[in-house]
Parts: sequence; structure tokens; C-alpha cells
Amino acid sequence: MPTIVSGIVLKLMAKNAKDRYQSGLGLKYDLAQCLRQWQETGTITEFELGQLDRCDRILPPQHLYGRDIEVLYPGEI
Repeated sequence: MPTIVSGIVLKLMAKNAKDRYQSGLGLKYDLAQCLRQWQETGTITEFELGQLDRCDRILPPQHLYGRDIEVLYPGEI
């Protein structure tokens, strides 16, 4: 399997939402570029994934904010 195709699959399965494709059009463009290269040369060379991937909405942050640990003061142990 070409490395770039593996990269597309990994991008689709990324744990964080911000690391995945933000639109179907971004994925479609990358797959079309792979197909075009394959049809023209019989190989698929590396290129930057997600060049035309744009989000059409505001995404909430993936990190939850709050107290990580309780602060203990001397004598509270």
C-alpha cells in the first residue's frame, strides 16, 4: 500500500477531531489526487494531506478545563 494512502487512513482514524478531515471535500480531493497520480504514472507520490480541507463550522475544544488536582495547604494532609 502506498504510504500516502496509509496516511489518509490514519488521518481518518485520528483520536483528536482536529487531526481528522474536517470535511468530505478535503478527503475527496486527496483521494482524487491519489487516483490521478495512479492513472498517470502508476505510482502515488507523497503530498501534503488536507490541503483543501476546510471546516465549515466552529468546533468546540477537545480539552476539558477544570481543576487537575486539589491544592493541599500545609496542615491539610
